[in-house]
Amino acid sequence: MLLATEDGLFEVVGGEARRRCCRGVWLADVARWRGSHYLCSPDLGVLKESGEVMAEGQCWSLKETGGRLLAFMSGPKIVDVGGGVVASYEALAEERGWYFPLPGYKPHFTDLARVGDLYVASTEVGDLMAGPSLNSMSPRPLFEDQHALAVAGDWLLVGTASGIYATKDLSNFEEANGAWGYVHGIARCGDVYVAQTMSPKPLWASRDGLVWDNLPLVLEEPTYGTTNIACAGDELLYAVHEIHLVDLRRWRAEKLGIRLPTVYKIVV
Repeated sequence: MLLATEDGLFEVVGGEARRRCCRGVWLADVARWRGSHYLCSPDLGVLKESGEVMAEGQCWSLKETGGRLLAFMSGPKIVDVGGGVVASYEALAEERGWYFPLPGYKPHFTDLARVGDLYVASTEVGDLMAGPSLNSMSPRPLFEDQHALAVAGDWLLVGTASGIYATKDLSNFEEANGAWGYVHGIARCGDVYVAQTMSPKPLWASRDGLVWDNLPLVLEEPTYGTTNIACAGDELLYAVHEIHLVDLRRWRAEKLGIRLPTVYKIVV
């Protein structure tokens, strides 16, 4: 298990967290790709664990798709790691008033999904985007602070700062019942969807993505910008500073006794 944190990269081995690199570096994401670890930093861009810079700028997320590792950079830009800029939407962002509330940083894409023959990208903060290719996406009628995408049957789920929106056609959106508030992560563990909100009871579970139950588990509350959930088979890993293994059938959480700097992304 790899953990991108506010203070570098950690790996959990044998029940202990071991620092791999980058003390003092804010990491938003990490990816294993072709035998190397690629790091995504809002301050340093995309770099290998060795320190080699692969893309300069502000990096917010990494996504593997179509045989490529893509980095979502401020602008927004989509960069093929090692292959250059795939798409830039800076002019559209300025035209439509996209923004990012943290001073010194710019709007960016946060996630990518495939819906039929379309790519769909979530924007922080701006329009949901969709199109047949990464460089031909156009705005859809959802302007929000968007953080996560998930496909649930015929529905696309969009996790935002004001809850989860669901759509079948990328034109009409409805609010999900539950998972209210600031959603910064949606994952699928077996046949259960899980969402995180900024709350003392942060975890929500759903079978269809439309109706959500709040798990009665008091855990560390997430902060802004962190994705604190990841699936390990049918079980859920949850980590803000301490790692918990959550049994989604019995609604129980086991603390693993590992303490970390603020976790921004978990990669299993």
